[in-house]
Amino acid sequence: MIDVPEETQIERTMARDTNSREQVERIIGAQMSREDRLARADEVIDNNRPLDEVTRQVRELHERLLVDFD
Repeated sequence: MIDVPEETQIERTMARDTNSREQVERIIGAQMSREDRLARADEVIDNNRPLDEVTRQVRELHERLLVDFD
């Protein structure tokens, strides 16, 4: 799972899709809660970090998954 705080998710979605805050909040409200997604996730990448840190997390996860499937 790729995770960011809800406010960050709202801001990024508004900027990307040019949707209103209310529309984005309705979309998020129709989805599973962040807490439930985090509880169910086997892996979580924190996308609220600098790009180089997110890249490092993705590479590390990729390496772990490659080992699991070897």
